[in-house]
Amino acid sequence: MMEHKELFEKWLITQFGPVHLRGLSFDVKNGYSSQTINAMWIGFNAGIELTNKI
Repeated sequence: MMEHKELFEKWLITQFGPVHLRGLSFDVKNGYSSQTINAMWIGFNAGIELTNKI
């Protein structure tokens, strides 16, 4: 999943603007500091995994 982090952050900036990454920290064990962003991160990776299996 970590290989998708940069792609996710580019997608996040494109969709919502760079303000959403300001002050946002990421921990390998706990994910993003924002629960909303963390939920999007999980969904983003799930979508990639599903797409790869088609």
